[in-house]
Amino acid sequence: MKKLTGMFVILAASSMAQADLIFEYGIDDNNRRGRDNATEFSDFRGNILRHDLYFPYNGETETFVGYMKPGYMHDVYTFKQICTFLELRCADHPRDFTSAGSITFSFTNESDKECSRMMLTYHRHGTELNTVSIDVGVIRYSATIGSSGEEGGQTQYTLSPPMSTTFAPGDAWEVQIAYQGDGADNGHFIDYISLQGDCVVSGGDGSTGQ
Repeated sequence: MKKLTGMFVILAASSMAQADLIFEYGIDDNNRRGRDNATEFSDFRGNILRHDLYFPYNGETETFVGYMKPGYMHDVYTFKQICTFLELRCADHPRDFTSAGSITFSFTNESDKECSRMMLTYHRHGTELNTVSIDVGVIRYSATIGSSGEEGGQTQYTLSPPMSTTFAPGDAWEVQIAYQGDGADNGHFIDYISLQGDCVVSGGDGSTGQ
């Protein structure tokens, strides 16, 4: 089925409010160096072209860290492979990081909660481009980000579908972040990804209430 295209609203990081977490990927470390922010991710020496994560939202936060979870984005090579090929000092770093060309979160709302004011948070390093998309039914909201951050520093993005978009019981969503190269084109570290919203119990008559 062909997707209709919509646009994200890109918000400043300071505009985020405390809300319910649908999922989080990694730990929000906020260190300057990407490799210091990615230590919770896998050191398995390999590249995963597309890393797919499937889960039900049952009203509790789904958390992803650890084994086989990529902490580096590149469509072919791992962190240490790139460091070695380019003869960079990081070739001597004591550990590698699993890399991925894209990371996709596919999930269905199996709770009794309806969530509004949805916000996708993405903290990363490097100047490379990423395509970020959220599929909501037949509508795909997407944006291209990157090439504005400092090569060694962290950039924080907060993206939101239109305010009228809700995540209601039975809804199926897909969030994808894909590596597009450009910038320095030598891959980049992930620090933290999360999706949050204001969630309340949905009433049997279609209204919401707590």
